[in-house]
Amino acid sequence: MKEEAENRYLERALSEEIGGEHAPDLSERILASASRTSSAMPARGRTGKLGRRAPLPHPARSRSPFGAIVAVLLLIVAGVAVAIGVNTTRPTESRETADKGNVVAPHATPRVEPHPEPRPEVPANTPPSNEPAPEQPKPEEKPELPPAKPDEVKKPEEIPPEKQPETPKQPEGTEVKKPPVEPKPEEKPVEPRQPAVVATVKESSRKSALKIRYAEAEAWRVTETGEELREGVQLSASGHADVQFSGGALLRFNGEITLSAAIELKSEDLYVDNLDCAELQLKCGELSALMNGIALFSASRGSLGIACVQGSVSTHDGAVGAGKTASLTARGLSKPQPTNTETLARKHAMLRNLPQRVLVREEFDAASKERLDKGELADGVAFANAKEAGVSIYFANTFKVRPGDVVRFRYRISRAIEEMVLQFGVEGEGNYRLMLTPTKVGEWKEVEVALTDLVRTLDKTSKIEVGGTMKFFQLWAVAPQAVKLEVDWFEISRKAAD
Repeated sequence: MKEEAENRYLERALSEEIGGEHAPDLSERILASASRTSSAMPARGRTGKLGRRAPLPHPARSRSPFGAIVAVLLLIVAGVAVAIGVNTTRPTESRETADKGNVVAPHATPRVEPHPEPRPEVPANTPPSNEPAPEQPKPEEKPELPPAKPDEVKKPEEIPPEKQPETPKQPEGTEVKKPPVEPKPEEKPVEPRQPAVVATVKESSRKSALKIRYAEAEAWRVTETGEELREGVQLSASGHADVQFSGGALLRFNGEITLSAAIELKSEDLYVDNLDCAELQLKCGELSALMNGIALFSASRGSLGIACVQGSVSTHDGAVGAGKTASLTARGLSKPQPTNTETLARKHAMLRNLPQRVLVREEFDAASKERLDKGELADGVAFANAKEAGVSIYFANTFKVRPGDVVRFRYRISRAIEEMVLQFGVEGEGNYRLMLTPTKVGEWKEVEVALTDLVRTLDKTSKIEVGGTMKFFQLWAVAPQAVKLEVDWFEISRKAAD
């Protein structure tokens, strides 16, 4: 009981000393209560008897001056402890003080302290243990900071800027060279994808006969020979014009057509030669046909005329074979009738001079060297020098012999010869040849020969058969002495023939 009283007294004293709380002044109330007590007691009578008295108050316990002295000493000790706690960053608490509880004074000055290591909490009523407390590592000492004033905001410490290395000074009169600035690459605008090239303008019957455009809103413009035509192009020809397809097909037309996934015939006539090439689709309004051969198409209101020279033309209602003509309407295909190139040429002026489709063209350039079998190349000319001088070369692409196929070539010889032999190799059948009349010595000469005139080398009575696959070209000059034979170029073309 005595310890509890002393603790309460110590707490009250600390509250008055540090917190500024003072006990109320009860002196006036005590004096007033004492005066009321004395006046209420009855006076002693003469009889000597005492009247009825109020019960006497309990006598106040006299306090020993030793308690006051102890309280003052405790106040002094507490004040010294508080002052030391304010001036240190982290006070060291004893085990006894921790057992009694920490006393936090109100309105204490905030301090910035490092976070202590977590340790188990010890209840206030737990008796101290006999074992010594484990030693805690001492924090690094930091310089004491002056206590912050109330309502004062601490400013962050300013970090001095890093010192930049000084640029070495150039001697006077020395020019400082700046590093070259690389130009930024120019951003090129993304160009829209161009349609694929599908054909090339070959020739027209007269100047300004062929006009093209790529949209209905565009104006027609005149095109020239050699211009590339892209998918979706619209063509209009007065007279007639020839167009060479990228796949090898040849077109001649008058009127208006469009080249896209299919060939659309909008007016007048269209002649197509795609024999031995990829199949082509042709449209005329709602009507359509597929072809692989040589044929003439004529557009009229509600019908499509078909005249097939070689190969065949197929429709949804049947096919038109070689040497036949028929008319296709929405109701179907009419009965095919016989026809030939002469009859067609009388009805259609553009067929009077039939166009030639080039199958092979050899210029004897650098690309020809790998295919050259006999002879040498120089300046775009193949040549040989011997008693039997010969130039032989394989075709880059083989082709089949058809009626109307011709070969043309240009050559020259250095002396008179005995024989001039033109020869071709046919796959699986051997060689076919034709004897030619020699040209004059030292002059360039062009020669044209129909391939159907060739005969077997070992049997002059056997002519070449249509459909045979040609694989190489040869030209020989035979003389009693060495002769120089030169070949400038050769080509194989096809004319429509029955």
